[in-house]
Amino acid sequence: MIIYLSSSLGQVAQTPTGTAQDSLECLAIAAREGNHVLLGDRGTLKRLAAATQLSNKARAEFKRIEQQTTSMIGLVKQAVACAVVVDPAQPSVSDPVDAEVTIELPLSFFTTTQSIQSTTLLCENLNDGHLVQMLAESWRARKRLSFPAKSQLVAGGGSTTAHSLANLESQHRFVLTVVDSDRRFSSDGLGETASKCVEAHNKTVRNSHLLVLAQREVENLLPLTCLATADGGAPHAAVALYSKAVDASHHEFVAFHDWKNGLTARKLFEIGEVCTSNFAAQAAAHCTACIATPKCSSSAECECTVLPGFGVQSLQRFVLHAKELTPHKLGELLAGAPLPSEIEALGRTAWSWTCGSAKRVS
Repeated sequence: MIIYLSSSLGQVAQTPTGTAQDSLECLAIAAREGNHVLLGDRGTLKRLAAATQLSNKARAEFKRIEQQTTSMIGLVKQAVACAVVVDPAQPSVSDPVDAEVTIELPLSFFTTTQSIQSTTLLCENLNDGHLVQMLAESWRARKRLSFPAKSQLVAGGGSTTAHSLANLESQHRFVLTVVDSDRRFSSDGLGETASKCVEAHNKTVRNSHLLVLAQREVENLLPLTCLATADGGAPHAAVALYSKAVDASHHEFVAFHDWKNGLTARKLFEIGEVCTSNFAAQAAAHCTACIATPKCSSSAECECTVLPGFGVQSLQRFVLHAKELTPHKLGELLAGAPLPSEIEALGRTAWSWTCGSAKRVS
C-alpha cells in the first residue's frame, strides 16, 4: 500500500513523543522491511529525519524517503487507493495525493507492528488468491513499476470467508478481499458467499476493501487456452464451441458461464429466457424438446450435456503453470483474455492495495 505522511504531521514531527513516537518508529520499520511504500510531505519528512527522539534507523529511513519523494510522487497516480496519515488534532490540509481514493488514517493507527505488516489478501481459496497475486504482478510489469506486489494470502474457505473477513477487519491491518459473485447472469443476485461478505464488510473500517467480481468467477476472466490444458481439459470440440462464443463477443456468456462444470439442458432451462438469446442457447438446439419440458427433476439428475466443462481443477492447473512464468510472460499469455479491461482493473486494484518495495539491509 502507498502510505503518504501528510503535512498535517509537521508539528508532531518536530518533537514526537509517546504514541506518536511509537507510530513513527513502526512506519519507518514498514518502509525498511518493504511491506509498504512510504512517501510524504518533504517538510514533514525533513523534520522527522532531524527528530532526535527517534532512533537512528528511523531518522535514516525518513531521510531516504525525503530524498526520493519528489521522483516517486507520480507513483500515486498509478494507484486506485492511497493511505494518507494525518494528525486529527490539526486542521485539514490539501496534500498532492492524486490517487482515485484517499484513505485518511490517524497516526495512532500505526502504534502496533500488526498494522505495518504486508496487506492481507483474503480470497475464497488459495488458487483464487494466487491468481489475484499474479494479476497484480503482471499489471505492475506492464506498467514498468519497480514496486512489487506483496501480500499475506489467507484462504477464507468458501462459505466461511465472511467470518474470516469480519475477524481480519477487527485487527489493525490493511485487508483486501476478493470474492466471486457466483452470478449465473448479469441481472442475477449475488451468491451466498458474496452476499455474506457484503453483509459482514464493515464500511467504516477504511483500511479494508471488499471487491466482489462483476463476473461469475475468476475463471471467467481467463482465456480459453488457460483453462483447456492438455491434462484433463475439455474436448477439442468444446473448445471450438467456446471459441465461437468468445469470438462473437457474447458478453453474457463469457462473463457468467460456468467454465468448470459446463452447461446441462436443465441448467439452461433454469436460467430461463435471460440466456436463451445467447450462444449457449444456440448450442442447445439439438435438445430443444428437453429444454421445453425437462424430463429430470433437478440439475443434479440432468445428463443432457449442452457444453462440457473444463473441470473443477482447471484453475489449479493454470495457477501451477503460471507460477513458472515471469510477470511479462504471464501478461503475454493473458493478452487473449475475453474481458481484458476487467483483468486490468483487478490487477491494478490488487497492486494498489498490496504494493511494497525491496527490503533494505539494516
